[in-house]
Parts: sequence; structure tokens; C-alpha cells
Amino acid sequence: MSPAASRQQVAPVETERGMFSDGIDRFSVCASPASSVPGSFRVYLGQRGGELVLVVSGISSQDLKATWGDKWRELSPQWKEWMQLTAFTVFYNGGADLPKEPVGRAKFCEG
Repeated sequence: MSPAASRQQVAPVETERGMFSDGIDRFSVCASPASSVPGSFRVYLGQRGGELVLVVSGISSQDLKATWGDKWRELSPQWKEWMQLTAFTVFYNGGADLPKEPVGRAKFCEG
């Protein structure tokens, strides 16, 4: 192995911070390992590596941005707000004191 190759750092593997449910599906919250300061976290449908539901970036800069997976963008603002709050709770404390589950899902259409 060349000296340059041996100096390359391997990106940390994502670890699961916890799981939660909206009463319909189960979601997992994943981020960089605890030994590193994550700049973002991801929410997957089911286990880690499933369909990407939500990415919250800007954690370390405190300039938060939520990016939704294709199928999840059309859900109601109330459900998406609940999802973000619940995902943050799981990210920070592993799921203790989760917000109440939303009642169903509704698609949201502007227009």
C-alpha cells in the first residue's frame, strides 16, 4: 500500500441512533458514530439502508435544512413537522420522551 493510500481516512460508518413509528411504518435514525460530530442525520424507512425519508443537515452549523425523499414530500405539513421533531428526539436521546404519534397521514396539495 502506498504511503498516500495509507494516510487516506475512511469515512465513518453510519450508526443507528434509534427507531420510532408513526403508527403505520417504522423508521430508523442514523448518523455518524458518536466518536465524531455529525453534521447531519438521516431517517430511513425500516432499518438503516432502507428508503431514505428525511435528511437533516446543518446540525453543527445550526443552519438546519430538511430534505425529504421523493414519496415523503407530499405528506401534510403537520406530519412532516411531527417527523422532524420525533427524528430530532431520537437523534439526540435515542427515543426517550417521543412526541405522540400522528393520526394517519394526508397528502398536501398547494393549489
